[in-house]
Formats: sequence, C-alpha cells, structure tokens
Amino acid sequence: AGISNFAIQYNYACASIATAVMLSHDDLTSHRLRPDYPEPHWAKEFLLSVVFIGSVVGMLIMGYLGDLLGLRPALIVTNSMIVLGALASALLSWGSDGEVWGVIMVGRFVLGMGVGGNYPLSAAKASHAVPMHEAIAKTGAAFFLA
Repeated sequence: AGISNFAIQYNYACASIATAVMLSHDDLTSHRLRPDYPEPHWAKEFLLSVVFIGSVVGMLIMGYLGDLLGLRPALIVTNSMIVLGALASALLSWGSDGEVWGVIMVGRFVLGMGVGGNYPLSAAKASHAVPMHEAIAKTGAAFFLA
C-alpha cells in the first residue's frame, strides 16, 4: 500500500514534467521557439485533468472489482493499468502532433484509473491486516486528520 501511494504521487508529478518537455524545442523553452509538439487547444484544456478524471473512475470501478474478484486480483489489475498507461504514454507516442497528444491523453486516463483504483483497494487491504476495531479507528483518523 505504501509503494502504491508513492507511485500515485510520482505519476501525478510526472504528468506536468512530461508536458513541459513536449512543449520545448530541442529541450529549450521560449515563447519565440516553436515547440517540438505544439499543444492542440483541446489538450491544453483537458490533458492534465484527464489523470484526475481517470482517478475518480478508477476509484468507483476498482472498488467494485475488489468486491467482485477479491483484493489481490483487483490490485494486480489496477497496478497493471498503471504500468500500461505509463508505458503507452512513453512508448506509443508517435505520429502527428494531434496523434501524439491523443495517445498521451488515453495513456494518462488509463494510468489515472489504475492510480485511483489503488486508493480503495489499498485501504481495504490495510484494513484486513488489523483487528476490526483498530481498522475503524485508524481509517477514521486517516480520513479526518489528513
């Protein structure tokens, strides 16, 4: 659960860094230089938020999947989605400017679903590791004191 939460924050931070690199020209930035991959209008408005939209969808779907399949298989699915989304963004980004940004958007959505799915699943897994009264107290403290 701890590694998953670290990975979540790492992936959120990397989304902003990757966008900055793509908007550079030969790794230089200036409003006078044309970026290597000019950002379409739709990407400017939607690209960073798609990770968070995917997170909400992942929280809703993966919690249910954990109930349906069990926590371990659902965690494998959600962690696989994180890996697939990250790899898709990194390795499948070729073509025209619009295609590159589209692939990155889809990859980030899938990554976001995996990241969001980790929240309910890792909380449920952690609650199974301690007696019920401790799980309730610690979960309540984590939500209300964080």
